[in-house]
Amino acid sequence: MSEPVFTPRPHTDLDGVVGWTEQISPADNAPRGQIVDCVVCGVRSGVVISGIRVHTVCWEGSTATERASQTPIGHPWMRSGQHAGEAQTHGAVEVDSVDEAAAQVQDPAPAAPARAHTSAAKTAGDNSKYRAAAAVVDVDGIWLSNGEFVEMPGEGPQHAGDLVRLAQWLSLGTTVTKYLDAAAQVWVGDDLARRMGIDVETIATASEQDRDKVTREVSASSTAVTAARDAGYSFGGKNGDSLGRWTRLWKGSEKSVWVVLLAAISRDDANVALMREEPDHAALARRIGLLADALGHPYQLSGSTTGLDLMTTLRHRDRDRFFPVLEPCPPAQVSNVEADISWCRPPTDEELTHEWIHAYDRSGSYLAGVSGLELGVGAPIHHPDGTTFVPRMPGYWRVEIPENGDWRMPHPLDPRGLHAGKVRWVTTPAMEFAGEQGYAPEVVEAYTWTERARILDPWYERIRDARTRLDVDDVDSQVARDQLKQIYAPTIGMLGSSTHMSGRVGYAPERRHMIIAKARTNILRRITTIGNETGRYPVAVIADTVLYTSPDPDPLTAWPGGQRWLGRELGRYKVEGSARLHEHLEFLTGGNYKGKDAIVQRVAGAE
Repeated sequence: MSEPVFTPRPHTDLDGVVGWTEQISPADNAPRGQIVDCVVCGVRSGVVISGIRVHTVCWEGSTATERASQTPIGHPWMRSGQHAGEAQTHGAVEVDSVDEAAAQVQDPAPAAPARAHTSAAKTAGDNSKYRAAAAVVDVDGIWLSNGEFVEMPGEGPQHAGDLVRLAQWLSLGTTVTKYLDAAAQVWVGDDLARRMGIDVETIATASEQDRDKVTREVSASSTAVTAARDAGYSFGGKNGDSLGRWTRLWKGSEKSVWVVLLAAISRDDANVALMREEPDHAALARRIGLLADALGHPYQLSGSTTGLDLMTTLRHRDRDRFFPVLEPCPPAQVSNVEADISWCRPPTDEELTHEWIHAYDRSGSYLAGVSGLELGVGAPIHHPDGTTFVPRMPGYWRVEIPENGDWRMPHPLDPRGLHAGKVRWVTTPAMEFAGEQGYAPEVVEAYTWTERARILDPWYERIRDARTRLDVDDVDSQVARDQLKQIYAPTIGMLGSSTHMSGRVGYAPERRHMIIAKARTNILRRITTIGNETGRYPVAVIADTVLYTSPDPDPLTAWPGGQRWLGRELGRYKVEGSARLHEHLEFLTGGNYKGKDAIVQRVAGAE
């Protein structure tokens, strides 16, 4: 990938004078106090406009006379007239654009916050070109996602455009890849929203499904919006005339900033774990930072939006080839081509002598199914009269489902035991494992991809590493880890959602089908290996949970798969529940398994 091309940008000062940004040589390493400090505020700057070292916001908030005085007047955004020394306390490098950031050496001034929190997130002193991913802002201060607290400069934001300037002043953003960044985020507290004329109470009482709509209705006439529009700021959204739950704001050719209204954010823990138990501003900022730092991408809009953005960004160079907008082939449009396992069987006479049944959950089963999965590139080739099955070739294969050849475990091509003798579509991962187990159904029709690639490996690796990094004994880290799960799990589901994704970049239902099949066959392979080595087989499997009987009351020592496969790491198994076998027999009669809630509830209430 070639280096980004520097693009000059125009900026207009208070007298109407237009200046253009200029490229700076990476070799420009002048010491502090010389030409690297902004002539207006005295804080280190990585931007030159018309031959003058000056932040873009400082240019726009000053005059030529002030710039020529050689005496720093303080950041123009600080309306109360704070001095340059105070500005330096909270100063940060300002980035005008991705191009300029890549072309210039950035050396943020060290922060001296009034308060600080211990955080594993990035700090202003590391090598990132950004100080923090996000800020939580309210009338009483600014909490950065790197753990810093910054006193509110001057009178604080008066309208939404000031929030954009604040993000620039604080140098907010996230480096996702060497060449691509995620936009800065400013999360706005309720008191500041009220001060800018937003009816927080009406927003808070709106139903979850109507909250964004209500937010846009009540904010449209607020000072936050009207004054910002008068100042030349543009708003994202359908009509571009209001603030919603999440709204992009920008001015002219500048990079946009996400403005997030806390009053409108969902408190549903199943969707936005970051808001669990109503965190204070410091805790929320820390959670945002922990996730953004571990993942290299901040949470934005929703879990699936975050995951899809990361997925395509990590493959930006091949984005058009790997994520084309295509009409799915016919079998890809059938939602239940591949399904999770739901299966059980009556225990054998020997198993009936066991007193216990233990449930084990495979950690991150779907995510682990992404690893190394070869997916099709482009449109598939149709074989209306069938073709020979080729292992590893991504495809759909229409076959007659054979009878189950091993009663001790689920059928590899019929995980719910409903389709034996029927002609059905299956995917390559399922056919591969079926072949390993001795099944050889005839292919009567197929769709195959001759070009294939491990398209999602970079996405998998980024999430895997973030998951590991956040798996520590810390409340906020655990919240961030839960939010991470709320990113990758719905993203996989969204790949196949015709309702939300049809006609959009990322819509590829065949990829979701193959991930499900790969995750399922990973479980079946482990079951087969354990069975071959120990003679032990499960009595039930539901999705990523496997249940074994045992005379041992301790589920850890009763696990038949060996210590190597126990743990929280991806693809390993952890204890999910235990029960006395005789109390659980009603769920082990064959067919679909319906006893998981009973065994999990027993453990939850046993302590």
